[in-house]
Amino acid sequence: MRDFRSITGTIALLATGLIISTLATTKPHAQIIRLAGSDAEVQARLLSMGYDRLSIAGRGLSSTTYHACQGTDRVEFKVYWDGRLGGRKRIGGCREIMGEQQIANMLARSGYERVSVEASGRGFAATACRQGDRVELRVTPQGDIRNERVTGRCRGGELSIADIREALRQEGYDRIEFTDRELPRYVALACTGNRRFELTMNRRGQITNRQPAGNCAGPIDPYDLPRILAERGYDRVAVVDDRLPRYMVHACKGASKLEVTVNRYGEIAHELRIGQCSQALSRRQLEQSLEAQGFTRIRVTDNGRDGFTAVVCQDNERSELVLTRYGEVTRRVDLGRCSSPSIREVVSNLAGQGMNNVAISAEACVRGRKLRIDLNEFGEELGRRRIGNC
Repeated sequence: MRDFRSITGTIALLATGLIISTLATTKPHAQIIRLAGSDAEVQARLLSMGYDRLSIAGRGLSSTTYHACQGTDRVEFKVYWDGRLGGRKRIGGCREIMGEQQIANMLARSGYERVSVEASGRGFAATACRQGDRVELRVTPQGDIRNERVTGRCRGGELSIADIREALRQEGYDRIEFTDRELPRYVALACTGNRRFELTMNRRGQITNRQPAGNCAGPIDPYDLPRILAERGYDRVAVVDDRLPRYMVHACKGASKLEVTVNRYGEIAHELRIGQCSQALSRRQLEQSLEAQGFTRIRVTDNGRDGFTAVVCQDNERSELVLTRYGEVTRRVDLGRCSSPSIREVVSNLAGQGMNNVAISAEACVRGRKLRIDLNEFGEELGRRRIGNC
C-alpha cells in the first residue's frame, strides 16, 4: 500500500501569504447535483410526470417557479437545484385539451351537421351546416367557439370542400391541401402513408384522377423538435406541450422569443411573438449577471461555443456552474464550503479518513530567507528551518 506520508499537497492560502501544507492529504469528492439540464430538459421531465401547459413564473437563487396544469388543476410549484419539487399549491383550474374528433363530436351535440375539423394555428378550423347555412368556425383546444361566419348555403346533392375533406380522411388520406376549389372539379394534394398524390374529384367527391406527387414526411417524435427547429434557424427550443393534435414550442429566432405550433409531421402551423430573447453574453457580462444574482468570489472560464464554467460562492457554499452562452445554468457541482478550514479541522478530517501522525508545516519568506515552520494542531510553532532563499 502506498505510504500517504510521502504525499505533500497544498491545503489553503493564508492571508499572510503562508502556504499551509500537510504530509497527508486527499482530494475531497465533489457531489454532482443534476437539474436535468436546460429549461427544455427540465420541462421534458415535467411533461413525462404528467404536467402540461408549462410556463416559468419566476427564477430564484435556489429554485425556479413553474405554473402548469395537472389534470383539471392549475398548480404552482418550485424545482430546486437538487431536483426536488416543492411548494406545490393549486392556483386555479385547467380545462381538458381536446383533439379533432372530440371537437367534431362536441359540435355535433350542439346541433351542427356535416362537421369537418382540422388543426389550425393554436386551435381548430371547422366547417359545418346549421339550419341550412354553411358556416366556418374557429374553435379553441378547450372547445370554445371564437368566431362563426356564414359562407353560403348547404345543398344536398353537391359536396362542399369540408365534405370532400372528410370523405378523403375516411379513405386514409391526411395533410389535405386544395389547390383548385372551383367547380366543376376539385383538385387537392394529399398524403397516404409516406406518399403524396394529386387528386382530382368531381362535384360529388368521387376521385376521377390520381397522380403521384412526391413523398410525405412521417409523424415526428416531440423529442426531435429541438433538432428539427434548429435546422430552420430556431435556437433555445423548449417543448412546452407535447400532446397531439399539435405540439407547442417556445424558441428564439434572432432577438425574438416565439411560441411555435408544430403539427404531428413537423410542419409549422402557427408562430406568435411572445417576448425578447437574451443575447449571447461576454465573460464580463456573465460576471456582472452572477454578481447581480448574489454570487461572490466569481471565477469564470470562457469555453467558446460550449458556453462558460464559473466557480462561485453563495451562502458559504462553493459551486461550479456550467452555463450556456446566454447565461442559463445547465449543471451545478457542489465543491464544499467557501471558507478555508482551520488547522484543527484539517487534522480532524484527515484522521477521519484513517490517517495518523499528520505533520503540518507552513512556508514563508523572512528577510529574503525561505523558512519551513512546523506547527501543531493548534497552530503553535514546534520548530523552523531554512530551506532556501526567496
